[in-house]
Amino acid sequence: AQQLHYRRYLGLVGFGTVLLHISTSLLQLNSRFPPIWYRDNIWSITGAILATFIFLILAITSIEKAIERLGSHKWKLIQRTGYIALLLVLIHIVLVANQRWQLWLSGKVDMPTSFVVFIFGAAVIIARIIALIVDQYKLRKGLLNKNNS
Repeated sequence: AQQLHYRRYLGLVGFGTVLLHISTSLLQLNSRFPPIWYRDNIWSITGAILATFIFLILAITSIEKAIERLGSHKWKLIQRTGYIALLLVLIHIVLVANQRWQLWLSGKVDMPTSFVVFIFGAAVIIARIIALIVDQYKLRKGLLNKNNS
């Protein structure tokens, strides 16, 4: 339960960071991101909007009343959609930052922050996949109760 407590607040801080990112991007609407940029990057923006919507649902359902009302199984399924949202975020990052990464790889600019964020997000997804594989192995060997996975 203590681990859940910290994960909840970490998730809410992450959602706040998403809202801050959206706000700063919109504040740069005419300079760095003119309206045509959004049209030219429609797939990236669509993925980001979908991810934000999923993260909003996760934030709303993170309160105790939502957990009690939904039940642990349904709540856990909803919370796991966060990995889908994270995958959409990684796609958003790759599509938006690709040109900057190319400049970095050719030695023309310093390593972009977006690359660090991408690596962190990818590591989270890889760690979750490994945890699922380990849990499935333990289930098959009878070392894990199905309710724990």
